[in-house]
Amino acid sequence: MNHMSLRQSAIAALAAAGTLCAAAAQAGEAKKAEAQGPVYFGGGAVLPAAGLIGKAQASGANPTTAPAYSTSGGEVSAFGFFAKQLATPQSVVSYCRGGSGFALDVIVGNSDASQDCSPVPGLESFFPQDFGFGAAPQPYADFAASDLPLDASRYAAFVSHTADAGSALHGRGEPVQLPAVVSSIAVLYNNGDATARLNLDSEQLCGIFDGYIRDWNELDASLPSKPIKVLYPAEKSPVTFALANHLSQVCSAYGHTFALDAQFKKILPNPLPDTASTAQFYPQLGNVVTAAAISLVDGAIGYVPTANSAGFVSDPVQFAKINGLDPIVNLPEASRSLSVSAIAADKVLGAYVQNGRPALEPLSPAAQGCVLLVDPSAYALPVDGYPILSVSYLLLSSSGNGVKLADVRRLGAFLQQAGSYPAAGVTTPRINAIDVASSSPDTGAKGIASFRLDSDLASTVVAAAQSCIAN
Repeated sequence: MNHMSLRQSAIAALAAAGTLCAAAAQAGEAKKAEAQGPVYFGGGAVLPAAGLIGKAQASGANPTTAPAYSTSGGEVSAFGFFAKQLATPQSVVSYCRGGSGFALDVIVGNSDASQDCSPVPGLESFFPQDFGFGAAPQPYADFAASDLPLDASRYAAFVSHTADAGSALHGRGEPVQLPAVVSSIAVLYNNGDATARLNLDSEQLCGIFDGYIRDWNELDASLPSKPIKVLYPAEKSPVTFALANHLSQVCSAYGHTFALDAQFKKILPNPLPDTASTAQFYPQLGNVVTAAAISLVDGAIGYVPTANSAGFVSDPVQFAKINGLDPIVNLPEASRSLSVSAIAADKVLGAYVQNGRPALEPLSPAAQGCVLLVDPSAYALPVDGYPILSVSYLLLSSSGNGVKLADVRRLGAFLQQAGSYPAAGVTTPRINAIDVASSSPDTGAKGIASFRLDSDLASTVVAAAQSCIAN
């Protein structure tokens, strides 16, 4: 495989898309200027964007100022519902897709929220000082969405900036981190010789991603010999973190000691198992390029965000089942398995551990119970449903919200239950871009789902939104 030429073609395609997105973004700005209500500036996570802003918006102009909301049976996204039904009348949600790491840097003040939103998501990774959320003239973000939780250094940066009278974040209090939705990470593959859908067991999954299994015939004796080409995102990625969270939990039973990290090369066992090799592993430029490359290369396999990659699924390109479980239809039962016991308040993941998992550590300086982490070990191997999961968070500020205070509280409180809004019996269009958490198997359709709706978990998130977002 000439993976360099493939990457160059992908970059060229992204650049061409950027020209179209920039023009569309100007149209979006014109719409925003017509709005009479407040504008809520945010951005970040791409993985759950189809549920947050809508399927078309998740791949369209950046930023979007019109999240999907239909009153005639069409798509209703989470932020579209918030803007039309929960927030001040005629409110606008402006969402800039820029990735989780960038979103965290913007919300804590390491990057300038007032800078323009990148017309092509991903550029901010290379030019972080040139882009923000397009929040001007407002110098800070109202919220961020991230598939990675706050780490110790970013938490400390937020606290430092809010105490600095010269900072744009001065007076914004402390960060509020609230769990929002669950997404699945799919194993996408392309094998023109496969007539039946691939169903991997845990041992096979472990062997593929550290190079111990290198031929398709080793996965299924009925398949002719063909090298397995493993494609993966080269940069730090929440998708890699989600895969590593599962592999580091289950693979040691089979002699594969993966680590938990967001960088693929750092998750690999060190040393590799005997006879394993990564010679057929090929880094790609992000999740979209990874999925596109797999769709073009016979014999390729990799891991991708389910909701954003379903468009690539067409024989012979398919999502593999894991132990008989599907990343779309079996997601709601996995999200249902998460309960309040998974919440670790005011904790962050500690230092990287080679061939292992970092411990949870308390925040410093001490927080006020407003940083809610879903312990990754709680969803590394869910008791029900599809096993490779990613958790997305909303990040807000405890202070300095001004006239937006009531709406920001509502934003933080409602999203955890977004799959079931509004309440039963209410005729308002229901959020349908996110699946409802369910104990019934085979109920999913989106690849994004709400958390379990037990009273303890719901009340914990709602209470944090109401008490932590103070002024």
